[in-house]
Amino acid sequence: MKGIIRKIFSEHWEDFVRTVGKSKIRPIVIREVERMLGCGDLRNGYVEYRCRCGKKKHVGFTCKSRFCPSCGVAYTDRWVENMGEKMFNVSHRHVVFTIPEELRNVFLKDRKLLKVLSDTAAHVIRWTISQRKKRAKIEVAVIAVVHTFGRDLKWNPHVHCLVAEGYLENGRLWKKLDYIHYGQLRKSWQFSLLKALKNVLPKGLINNLYKDKNQGFYVHAKTKMTNAKSASKYIGRYVGRPAIAESRIIAYDGKHVTFWYEKHENKERVEVTVPVYQFIALLIRHIAEKGFKLVRHYGLYARVKKVTVKKAQIKTLGEVYEGLKAKRRSWRYRIMRSFGIDPLRCEKCGHQMEFYDIVYPKYGSLLNIIKRKMDKAYEKEEAKLKECYEIHQSWDAIYLPIVSV
Repeated sequence: MKGIIRKIFSEHWEDFVRTVGKSKIRPIVIREVERMLGCGDLRNGYVEYRCRCGKKKHVGFTCKSRFCPSCGVAYTDRWVENMGEKMFNVSHRHVVFTIPEELRNVFLKDRKLLKVLSDTAAHVIRWTISQRKKRAKIEVAVIAVVHTFGRDLKWNPHVHCLVAEGYLENGRLWKKLDYIHYGQLRKSWQFSLLKALKNVLPKGLINNLYKDKNQGFYVHAKTKMTNAKSASKYIGRYVGRPAIAESRIIAYDGKHVTFWYEKHENKERVEVTVPVYQFIALLIRHIAEKGFKLVRHYGLYARVKKVTVKKAQIKTLGEVYEGLKAKRRSWRYRIMRSFGIDPLRCEKCGHQMEFYDIVYPKYGSLLNIIKRKMDKAYEKEEAKLKECYEIHQSWDAIYLPIVSV
């Protein structure tokens, strides 16, 4: 149901805020919802295109919020395009780290702790791989994405990691990784995470988790991608998408919302109907705090490594690294890809419309601003020329009589 999330929020958000109380809603939630509701609204500014036949077309500014269904998809597409040229063109493994239910509310009460999840996941990956060569200095390549929602939209923080199946040994030699000990990875994940949380968890809970989860916390690592392009596309599904795809919403009657999800265990389809306020509460719970990075890069993919690694990639990795040049996709391309319609083809004459102007809600037309500045600059130059001419004339009045004598 295209546009259904925006429709639900536009019809119920104001009443939801009044009912719950604005003070009880996180400021970032209010900001992101308002941005989503104003997405594409011409009152918030637009780009103007014109055709040779005189036809005009106004395209509203997008909100750029990941909470917005359409902008979230666009963000994901851009991320995939950018990462495709930065990743090693080797096979990657998708590894998912989960936590038991007893720990979930800890991260709900203090969302800053979500960073601990991705940091710990990257740490245990490196530690597990380093056990193969304990005396060597090993660098791995990991991208970690924190998710706070499960398929049923409940609070379920976990980490999706994209791991290059190889490592850089002593900064010189790239070694292919053909095996990871996942039993060791599970136990390391359990030990390292509980150690990182020891100051915020009751000691009794930690002991019980070791006792009840004697095989470690769950780690899933079945999916394998053979190259950088497929790997970036695969992990891109988890990067910027909203908590639920609009295609999973199957009914909305103004009071209730019905959506479906697929169980992990047996792939069984489950349909859930909830009151509209509950549906809104389920979605906004997963809006990240301002400035929090849901996607983090570790090891050879970390920003601090970019300059040195980029030089080393060609020298030490040989044919392993192949930068896949990103193709910058415009909004026009995305619409053509999704709907098969060229939004800049003139409906009147069929010619392609050209960019003409940008209009901002606060400053008005960019074209007019430029014209005013050019006019002012011209007036200043004209005044200077007039002043120079007057000075020149005054000097002529003084010296010409002397010369003539």
